This record gives sequence, structure tokens and C-alpha cells, in this order.
Amino acid sequence: MSIWYDILSTAGIVLPATFADGRRSLQANTDFLNRVREMKREYRLKVYAMSNISQYDFQQLQTGREGVFSLFDRCFASGDIGLRKPDAAFYEYVIQQI
Repeated sequence: MSIWYDILSTAGIVLPATFADGRRSLQANTDFLNRVREMKREYRLKVYAMSNISQYDFQQLQTGREGVFSLFDRCFASGDIGLRKPDAAFYEYVIQQI
């Protein structure tokens, strides 16, 4: 991975700062989230999230976005589990957990 840091830094791209900028720029689609909340309530649904994301990035993503993450009954992050989509083992793990 350090070779990529070296290559990109020569072009003036600093990966940690770029990732941090990306995380800060994320915006929730409140109309969509509200509709999912309505459907959860009306149909008594459970909502789960599966993401190919590192532990660190997942923690950073959750910070200040508690309202978004409260939508999910549970979130499954690759970095926590050690499996990634589209690996069937990731889906099997989630099914066993729910």
C-alpha cells in the first residue's frame, strides 16, 4: 500500500486527507431515510446494513450520524467480520446473526 501513497503523493494527493474529505462530504438522503423509517414502522420490518468498509472508516462514518445509523437494526462491516461482499460467507454470517 505504501507504494500507492508514494505515487499519489508525488501528484499532490494525500490519501488520508482525501479519505477524510470524502467522509466529511457525505450527506444522507433524508427523504429516503424517512420513507424507510415509515416502512419499518408500518410493516414491522427489520433493516440491516452490510458494508465493505474498514473498522476505522466505519467508526468515523458513524460519528455525528447517529440518526442515520439508528435506522438499522444492526450493521455488519467487513472490517469487523473479516469477510467482504460478494463472498457468500459474508452473507451466510449475517443470516446466522439475524
